[in-house]
Amino acid sequence: MKKWICTICSYTHHGDSPPDTCPVCGAQASAFKPLAEEASAPRTDQPSEKMPAFIRNSRLLSALINEFPLFQFHPIMVHFPNGLIPTSFLFLLAAAFFNFSCMEPASFYLVCAATAAGPLAVATGIYNWRTRYKTAVTFKLMFKLIGGIVFVALGALTVAWRLLNPEVAQSNPAFYFALNVFLLLMVTLLGHIGGGLVFARHRN
Repeated sequence: MKKWICTICSYTHHGDSPPDTCPVCGAQASAFKPLAEEASAPRTDQPSEKMPAFIRNSRLLSALINEFPLFQFHPIMVHFPNGLIPTSFLFLLAAAFFNFSCMEPASFYLVCAATAAGPLAVATGIYNWRTRYKTAVTFKLMFKLIGGIVFVALGALTVAWRLLNPEVAQSNPAFYFALNVFLLLMVTLLGHIGGGLVFARHRN
C-alpha cells in the first residue's frame, strides 16, 4: 500500500491511489504525490523566497520565520476572535436569562476586541494561503478567506449598531441576538476548518 501526500496541506493518505479530494483542504487528486517522491524532492518553497519585501528587509522578522518555521502568526491572531466571541456569547446569554445588567456591556466590549483582531487574522490568513498553501483554490481554503472577511464585516456592523443604539439589546433583542449567534457560528466553523488544516500531518 502506497502513501500519498497532499502538496497543499500535507495530509497523508494510505492506499493504492490518492483520494478523489483531500479530506482536509479539499484539493483534487492531482495535488497528491507519492510520499517517497515528495520526501526526496529538494525543497523549493523556503519561507524566505515567498516573504513580502518588508519582511525580507527586516532581519528580525525574516530570521524569526526562517529559524522558527512552526511559529505561525495566523494561529496566534485567530485565537483572539476564537476565544473572545464564545465568551461574549456566554455573557450575552447571562444578561438575557439571569438579568445580569453588567454582562451585556462586557459582551459588547469582547465583540469590539474580536472584531479589531479580525483584519489581522484575515491578513495573516492571506499570507499563509500565499506561502504555505500555494494560493490553492479549494472550498475549505476559500471558505476560510471569505468567511474571515464576512466575520469582520458582521462584527463591524454589530459594533456600529450597538454604538449608535446602546439599548439595542433591549429594543431589538431578537435581531441583535441573531447577529451574535452568527458571529459564534462563523468562528466555530472557521476554527474547525483551520484546526483540520493545522493538524493535517497527523491524520492518516
